[in-house]
Amino acid sequence: LKGFGLTDNASNPAKYRFPDVTLQPGRHITVLAAGEGVQASQNLCAPFKLSRLGCTVALFDAQDKLIDRYFIGTLPQNISVGREAGAAQTAYFETPTPGQPNGEGKKGFAGDVQFSQKAGVYDGAVELTLSASDGCDIYYTTEKGVTPTSASKKYTGPITINKTTAVRAIAHRGDYIPGGTATATYFINPPHTLPLISLVTDDKNLFDPNTGIYMEGSNATGSLKEGANFHNDTEVSASFEVYDESGAKVFNQNIALRMAGGLSQ
Repeated sequence: LKGFGLTDNASNPAKYRFPDVTLQPGRHITVLAAGEGVQASQNLCAPFKLSRLGCTVALFDAQDKLIDRYFIGTLPQNISVGREAGAAQTAYFETPTPGQPNGEGKKGFAGDVQFSQKAGVYDGAVELTLSASDGCDIYYTTEKGVTPTSASKKYTGPITINKTTAVRAIAHRGDYIPGGTATATYFINPPHTLPLISLVTDDKNLFDPNTGIYMEGSNATGSLKEGANFHNDTEVSASFEVYDESGAKVFNQNIALRMAGGLSQ
């Protein structure tokens, strides 16, 4: 492979040149697209990064002849794309396996669930309809911020909301990676004169005795609880919504939560 080029810009084949290494049949070489100045003892490192928002990766021979090129479209976090083991077509993988065969992948993404009513403040009950791409089944939860899965309640018709509720929903479809968790909070007759905030996460993310970030967990030792969950940098996913005094939405985004600060008794 000496002189072969790997790049994220087809007009610049020389962004990364392979050293004098030989790739044997049935073997692999891992190249980390790690950016400028990064080195790794066990892998080759290219001086550019690949964006999950979309980019191209291309391979050239030593004479700068294009051998292969692939456009990486927008990817959700923690999802990889590549060719299935032993197949020509590309697929998406929920469990990336750097340095190992790709295994069986998925055809695409189920997409996100859409809500018929905007999240926010209402004077009375709300009738909510959920929708998703053709061929998708929708699963939802309405209590304790539980993250929906295919084991959650399946959506079959309109949902009546008559008290303040955070609705979370996800779409599933056959050989596709499930869509992201969609969250919307409906405030029913809230007595407020200040802005409203809705912070929604699965109850177990915070208070599970073993894994909750507010809890000691099983590794806490000593008077300062070294090793406790609340001393770790573990992040958990959540939804964050802000509504102004009139009930109009100001902000809505999926975020991560983790513990910060010192220890108080």
